[in-house]
Amino acid sequence: MDLDRVYIGHSNDTTDMDYLTGLLRHGVWLGLDRMPGGRTEGTPDWHGRTEIVKRLIDAGFADRIMLSHDASVNMTYYGVQAMDGGERHNPDGFLFTTRHVLPMLREMGVPEETITQIMVNNPRRFFEGR
Repeated sequence: MDLDRVYIGHSNDTTDMDYLTGLLRHGVWLGLDRMPGGRTEGTPDWHGRTEIVKRLIDAGFADRIMLSHDASVNMTYYGVQAMDGGERHNPDGFLFTTRHVLPMLREMGVPEETITQIMVNNPRRFFEGR
């Protein structure tokens, strides 16, 4: 199997850099797409998840990661309580990453061209198979 065509989503539920960099060294793509996170015991909040993104960038893997959110469309079959809890946890919904994560990465010194690579160029390369 061509691991360049493998995308492993929800990869930022862990802060185990050896695990994450091991996957990347094998040639897969990582989806760091559980933002804001922190709702499940033992998983990092969005600050910790953003720090992992920065560490992966610093380790030279900006060309193999993609960022997103984990906001879902409100579905009534989850029940009103679950929907209300999600909105309280993440009132920014689909805009969480652009409103919080990207500004924090910029504050951490990540250059704009790296952010563009992760947010625009990497998804394009992955979906185009380049």
